[in-house]
Amino acid sequence: MEKIQNIAIVGRGAIGVIYGSLLMKKMGYKHVAFLCDAKRKARYEKQDVLFNGQPMHFQYITQGDDFYPDLIIVATKYVKIKQTIEEIRPFVHESTVIISTMNGIKSEDDLREAFGRYHVIRTIAQKMSSVYHNNQVTAHPLGELVIGAEDRHDLANLARLEEVFDYAEIPYLLSTDIKRDAYSKLMINCGVNQTCAAYHLTYGDLQKEGKYRDMVIATMREVAKVAAFEDIRLTEEDITAWMKALDAVDPQGMPSMAQDVLENRPTEIGLFAGMIVPLAHKYKVKVPYNENFLAMLGN
Repeated sequence: MEKIQNIAIVGRGAIGVIYGSLLMKKMGYKHVAFLCDAKRKARYEKQDVLFNGQPMHFQYITQGDDFYPDLIIVATKYVKIKQTIEEIRPFVHESTVIISTMNGIKSEDDLREAFGRYHVIRTIAQKMSSVYHNNQVTAHPLGELVIGAEDRHDLANLARLEEVFDYAEIPYLLSTDIKRDAYSKLMINCGVNQTCAAYHLTYGDLQKEGKYRDMVIATMREVAKVAAFEDIRLTEEDITAWMKALDAVDPQGMPSMAQDVLENRPTEIGLFAGMIVPLAHKYKVKVPYNENFLAMLGN
């Protein structure tokens, strides 16, 4: 089993900078690189990004550069998935592992279609509160990754990920049912991200009892109803656990979807209500909250 020694990250946003910083600290500058186009490379090399107030001098690579990643972390937005696939294609070799920190449950399927089923380990990025603004990333808390095998063929690459995460002190959890956990994360994203984005709220607004917190919970229950028809059982205990996690994050923070709305950027509504509403129609389930968010935030 080959060790993971070289890591490429696509997407120098908040999530990419978090994991780029943690990995570079332990593995060194030469072994961690951000993959980008030549224009971005030139711009990034002129000014270091700040992570929690500290300048981060990263290595940047582009197509044609001599770098052979054993692990590729895809940390872009889903709206760029097709472009991202083409950017990483020249860097994927026989033993490359690919993980995605994107929201939703679609990106792994797209990456598997492009590169093969067993290059990709399903991964969830959760419980972080991060903001990227004016070339600065702040993250409190850092959150964690959840990784897991969907069948026995994933076990070897999963072990490689565990080894490098342990070495680099990356916070992670090992899931025994990663697909269910992915739907559970989708459930909280639909509740929190969409509510904050639609009504321009911070996490603190949802930590108070009232209509917006009730809206989050109602939206999550709709997702749980739809997931049941996909043979995924999500419970009230899951909702309670997520609300407890929500109450622990920085009240001044907000999810990336709300930041996108405030910056007039395209949102990831297609990963949330844009996925749940068609499934609800298919199974004849009523999802009024998700339908309302789709109408409000649809791009």
